[in-house]
Amino acid sequence: MQRTIAENLSLTQRTFKKQGISNAFMEARWLFCWLLSYDVQTLVKNMQEQMDSIQQQKLAHCVKRRCNHEPLAYITQQAEFYDVNLFISHNVLIPRSDTESLIDLCFELAPPEYDKKLSIVDIGTGSGCLIAVLAKHYKRSSFVATDISKKALDCARKNFMTIHPQTPCLFLQGNYLYVLEKESMDIIVSNPPYIATKNVNVLSPEIVLYEPFEAIDGGNDGLQAYRNIFARAPLVLKPNGLLVLEIGYDQEESVKALARELCTEQLTLIAQKTDLAGITRIMAWQKL
Repeated sequence: MQRTIAENLSLTQRTFKKQGISNAFMEARWLFCWLLSYDVQTLVKNMQEQMDSIQQQKLAHCVKRRCNHEPLAYITQQAEFYDVNLFISHNVLIPRSDTESLIDLCFELAPPEYDKKLSIVDIGTGSGCLIAVLAKHYKRSSFVATDISKKALDCARKNFMTIHPQTPCLFLQGNYLYVLEKESMDIIVSNPPYIATKNVNVLSPEIVLYEPFEAIDGGNDGLQAYRNIFARAPLVLKPNGLLVLEIGYDQEESVKALARELCTEQLTLIAQKTDLAGITRIMAWQKL
């Protein structure tokens, strides 16, 4: 049975809501925009168009996947982050809006308009969302992205080359900062895994069932990635270089303590950024 876009959209929204999908209205709209290759304005304008049988079959398949808790970003293989559009595979964490504050803090501490040539590395790059945005604004700089996963690096490389076909970026497979030379970087950024292993399975089904475990699991206490980063960051950073990290919602004091323990005389905490709830989620240190 053929239906109009409006009829199918309404049915999809009701189905999503019944399945307990948060933001069912917007997710359904995003799905239809992707499926029909429309922007929102065009979608609204063409609500009374009939959807053909092929479109309806594809819609039914996508709705079934979403009702099985598969995130929309994996279904569409797309996600927006800051001011870029990204390809998303099942091998990478889906970028979150909270992480955009890390970009904002970088811009506050090292304004791109100064047009200074910097060396910037994204540790555990995943989709490459951070390095792709930074390269868009720090136009004269050099870029490196590392990840332990080759498949994640392939995704990051694809995104970077699509967004910046003329800008070189070195993609290195390896563990955190151990693949980098001493005093080679002006800015280190990272959104590392920070969920304690025991807490991973209590996260939403969208995360537990579909997102890569290694991109979520932060070890027994959720802090193992930070230990690795702090152990090496003072060696890799140039004098006055910046280390900018995302942290878990309850990790501010623990991460501060780790920094004091592992690099008290080498890094100093210079800035923090909170989320809408007033919880510190981004922290920045500078090499003395």
